[in-house]
This record gives sequence, C-alpha cells and structure tokens, in this order.
Amino acid sequence: MDEKECDLIDADCDGKIDEAYQKQPTICNTGCSPQGYKICTNEGLKDTCISEASAAQDLCDGIDNDCDQKTDEDAIASSYSDCGVGVCAARGESRCVMGEIQVISECMPDQSKQTMEICDDLDNNCDGVVDDGFDKLNDPMNCGTCGKVCEGQYPNALYTCMMGQCVFSACRMGFESYDQQEHDCTCSVQPEMCNGIDDDCDLREDEDLIAPISMNQQGECLGSYQICDVTTGFREPNAMERSMQNPNYSANVQEVCDGLDNNCNNLIDENYLTEPAGLLGVCANATKKCVAGRLVPIEITEYMGYQNFESCDGLDNNCNGSIDEAESLMLDNALNQLGVCSGSKRVCDNTVLREPNTQELQAFNPKYNLVESCDALDNDCDGRVDENYEPKVYYLPGVCANVVFKKCIGNNLYQNLTPQEILALNIPNYNPNTDGCDRLDNDCDGRVDENPPNMGMGACPP
Repeated sequence: MDEKECDLIDADCDGKIDEAYQKQPTICNTGCSPQGYKICTNEGLKDTCISEASAAQDLCDGIDNDCDQKTDEDAIASSYSDCGVGVCAARGESRCVMGEIQVISECMPDQSKQTMEICDDLDNNCDGVVDDGFDKLNDPMNCGTCGKVCEGQYPNALYTCMMGQCVFSACRMGFESYDQQEHDCTCSVQPEMCNGIDDDCDLREDEDLIAPISMNQQGECLGSYQICDVTTGFREPNAMERSMQNPNYSANVQEVCDGLDNNCNNLIDENYLTEPAGLLGVCANATKKCVAGRLVPIEITEYMGYQNFESCDGLDNNCNGSIDEAESLMLDNALNQLGVCSGSKRVCDNTVLREPNTQELQAFNPKYNLVESCDALDNDCDGRVDENYEPKVYYLPGVCANVVFKKCIGNNLYQNLTPQEILALNIPNYNPNTDGCDRLDNDCDGRVDENPPNMGMGACPP
C-alpha cells in the first residue's frame, strides 16, 4: 500500500505510519510567515503557518501577530510602575491603546505624606528606612516593637530594654524587693522629703513639707518661703511663685505708687510708674508724683523748665496755654528811656526782641508823639520839653501881623508875647516904644504914627 497519504494508518504494515508522506508547501495569511507547509504529525495533517503563528506572542503594535484574525488581543491591558519609598510611595499605570502604549497616570512620589519619623513600623520621612532613629533593641518605650513600654508591668518596678526584651532592673526609690523579684517591690517607709518620691508610702509625693523661709524677707517678700523642686530640693521662689505668695509683689525695677516695697529691695515707691499730669506748654511732659502711696498732680512750679514769666522764645514758658503773651513777658527796657518813653520795654516779635515802633510807643503812653505838644512833657523822647511845639497864632496889627505867636507856658496853656519877646523876633520896623513917622504901626497897637519921636514938637508931616 502507498504511505503517501497522511491518514495515520500503517498501510504497508512496516511499523511506520505515513512515512512516505511529503510535506506540501502552503501560503500563510498576511502578518504571518509568507511560506509554510502542511505536514503529517501524530495528530494528523497540520499547517505550519498556523502552528508557528499560534506560538507567536501578540504585541501592542496593531498587528495580528498570531494570525488568528485578532489584533493585540493578548497584549497586556495595563502595566504598572512603582516609585518613591515609605509613605510617599506611588504607582503609575500604562495601557495598550490603538496599537500604542499610553501612560494613563505618571508615577509621582507623594511628598505631602512625608512627616517626622515616629515609631509606627512605617517609613514616615520617606528615606527608605522604617522607624530610623528608634532603637527597638534597647528603648524601654519601644522595646522589641513600637509602643511596647516596659514600665508598669509590676507596681514600683523599674525596667530596662535588652535585645528587644523588657528586663527588671530595680525597684523605684523608696521601695525594696527582698528577693530581687520584680513583682515584690514594697514600700520602705521614710520621712517625707523634697525629692519627688513617696517616702512615707501614702501614695503621695512631697506632701505636708515645711518649707524654709525665703532668704529675701524685705518689703512684700516678708513671709515668703522656698519652693520644693524635685530635681534640686528646696530653692528660692521665682517671680511668678513670689507673686502667687503675695499679690503685691512685682519683679519690675519700677515700683507701683502704693506705699509698698513691691520689688523687695528695701525701698518704697522708688522709680514708680506714673502718668501724665495734664499740664500745658513746656510742662506738657510733666507727670504726677507719688505722695503717701497715691499719684497726685504736681504743682506747676515744681516742674523743671517752668517760669512764672514768658520769654520771647515761641514757647509757653508759664504753662498757661498761651505763647509769649505780652502781659507775661519779662522784657528789658527799651534803649530810649527819655521823656514819655520812660518805662517802655522792648517788643517780642516772633521770638525776636526789638525796639518799639511809633504805634507801640503810643500804645504804651498816649502822650508820645513825634510832634511836641505844649504840655510840659518831652513828647518825642529827645530830652527836650515843648520844643518845636505846635504853635498857636494870635494876630497883631501893624508890622507884627501874621508873625507873632503865643508862647507855651505848659499844661497846654499859652500866653501872648511881651514887647521885649516880640522885639527878639527881629520883626522889621518893629519898635515897642514909639511910632516913627513912616506911616506904619511900628508898635503894633493898631495906630499909625500916633506917638512919633518928635512928640510935643508937632505931628508928623503929611
């Protein structure tokens, strides 16, 4: 029989099956090997295109790598990447989409979760080490594992941590174990002392102690006492403790005005705290004074810088709220003290002292005038009285007409001139004793030539 057929039969009975079968060439589908064969196997006729393609892995490339008419069906749907350490650790994701690997979420360590390291079996500070800084082999608060505290397993027993195990070391101070067993720490009764220990075994520490008096017993520290400090024993009280012992105590350098030695330096109300006195002018910075434990206003005259008069300086020297007011100014006499200017003062003009002007002199003395008056006064302050006074004219006839004046005799009184005084005026043709035959009234009596020199010898010729 012919063994050229692949029928899984030993047709020629030679112990071989289909040994004469020749493989037949075949063409593979697109995406697979272009050339394949049909071969005879123990399972029958097989196409190598299919067998080779079946063995191929389907990739994320948009191609039917395994020639099963499906694309990328065996590609990994999602892949993940890890980053960061400890509590900051994170995961990113990628997927096969349309024949390409696409990043769905990037891997970014979450640094916001980073904290200071604590003992909790986590890497809190994200440095790659869990519980770094904690010695679980020797830490009695985290012995062997986080949070395992050795203390308190038995009353009054003290423990240490060795190789991660809590080990009894001794009894608390004031307690004894006669058989050195951790469960047998009993109280040893002693007088109570300032040491943070229950010496008398009454479940209280440092109670009912008699404290020594404080070294400073001055002022408001009188009666104060020392404080029990479990680390050092009795000590001097601090400022807060002194205040609790006596509310009037103050650690400040400045005292309160209360008649007490608040800061315990044996001085009462020194450098006391005060308040504004409410004064004006240069006294505005004045403060109240402490008298018998009370703040009282100071007398204005007590303030340094106060004057009972004003100075020409633009300041309120007498603290009355007015600056350089005239009635309070202490001024030097004016340079000219003659006549009615006697007693006049210099003038303060915008912080400058100067001599008074005409208006100011007239305000000082209404008698002042640059023109003299007939008043027996030196009105213009030049050292002369009634000189060049304003004249009063009286009229005489004859050659005296319009040139003769009354004379001033003081107090605004005037008197006619005597003939001799008129003669002194050198009036032309004036003769008080006789008239000349000159058709003039030479003696100014209103008559002409009535008494010529040749009187008794006839009248003046016509």
